Amino acid sequence: MLRTMNSALTRILLMALLSSLAACSPIDIAGGHDVQPLEGYPVPATLPPTDSVFGSTDYLTEVAGLNRPGPFPTLSPSDRETFSPVTVASAPKQAPADLSVSAETSTTAGVNVERLLLTFGDRQYVLGAENGTAKWGAVGEHSFAWFFHCDSCKTLDPGLYVLNLETGEQRWIANTPSDVLGSVIVAEPWVLYYTPGKARYHAVLHAYNLDTTKDFILDEAASYGPAGPRGKVALNEGAAAWLGTDSKGPGAALKWIDLETGATRIVVDETVAEAGGLSVSKILVVWAVDFWKVYDSRTETIHALPRFPEDVDGTGTKVEGSTAPIAYGNTVYWSVTIDGVQQDLSVQVGK
Repeated sequence: MLRTMNSALTRILLMALLSSLAACSPIDIAGGHDVQPLEGYPVPATLPPTDSVFGSTDYLTEVAGLNRPGPFPTLSPSDRETFSPVTVASAPKQAPADLSVSAETSTTAGVNVERLLLTFGDRQYVLGAENGTAKWGAVGEHSFAWFFHCDSCKTLDPGLYVLNLETGEQRWIANTPSDVLGSVIVAEPWVLYYTPGKARYHAVLHAYNLDTTKDFILDEAASYGPAGPRGKVALNEGAAAWLGTDSKGPGAALKWIDLETGATRIVVDETVAEAGGLSVSKILVVWAVDFWKVYDSRTETIHALPRFPEDVDGTGTKVEGSTAPIAYGNTVYWSVTIDGVQQDLSVQVGK
C-alpha cells in the first residue's frame, strides 16, 4: 500500500515538474524574438489551400550511400578529386535581426499571462493578448516567428505568426503548429514549420512563402523526436533539407529540395538515421554521423568531408575542437581550434 502511494505521489510530482518546464519559453535565443505592434495585431488572413503534391517523394531521386568507419576517415581518390584544397576563409556573414527581448508574466483571475516585449531599432512591439501565452519561435533577417497559445481569447487566434520587424505587418501562418525549440525556421521569404503527424515521432513539414502566401507540404512523415527536430532540418538560400523516411524502403532518408524550382532529391545512406547538425545550400547538404558528410545535388554523390588542412593530423592532440560546417553555394565553411588558435577554414565541393 505504501509503495503504491509513493509511486502515485512520484507520478504527480513528475507531472507537475514537466508542466512547469513546458510553460517556460526561451526569451533570448539567437538575439531575437517576435512581437506584435503596440497598436494591436492585424486580423489573421485565411491561408490558401495547401498543395500536397509540391515536394512529393514520388519525384525524389534515390542516391546510393557510402559507409566510412571512424571519426576521421581517410579520403578516397574520388573524394580528393571532388574537393579543392582546404583554405583559410570565413563564412558569409549572416544578418539576423538585432533584437532586444524581455518577458512579462502576470496573473489574471488565477490564469498566468505571458507576453514578450521587443525592441527593434526605434520600434517597440508587444506579443500576447488577453489570457494567452506568447512563445518565442525563430528570428530571420527582418522577421520574427512566434507562437500564441490561448483557449478563450477573442482578439487573437492561437497559432504561428510571423512579424515583419521593419513594417509591423504580421502574418498568421497556421493554427496547430508544433512549438518546441527548432520547430520553425525563418530565412526570408521562406518559413519552415511542423504540424502534428499521424505516427509517433513523425510530423508534417510545411514550407510557407511570405511573399506569395503559399503553403506547401514538404513531407507528411518528417522525423520529429521527443526533443523536436532541431539539428535535423535546415533552411538556407531558398533550399531545405530534413530527415524523413525512405519512400522506397523501411529506413530513414535525408531529403533536399530547391524551394524555388521544386527540384528534389532523397539521400539514402547506411547511417543517415543518426544524422544531425544539418546544413543546406542551393547545391549541398552537410550532416554529421560519426564524422561529417557532404552530399552534392549536382552529381548525386556523398563524400566524407575533409575537416582539417592536409598538414594537420586530425587524430592528434593538436586539434582541440571544431565547429559544425555550414554550406553556402558549393562551399563548406567551419572552424577548428589547433594549439589554442582558431582557424576559419573552407573547402569547395566540385567545380
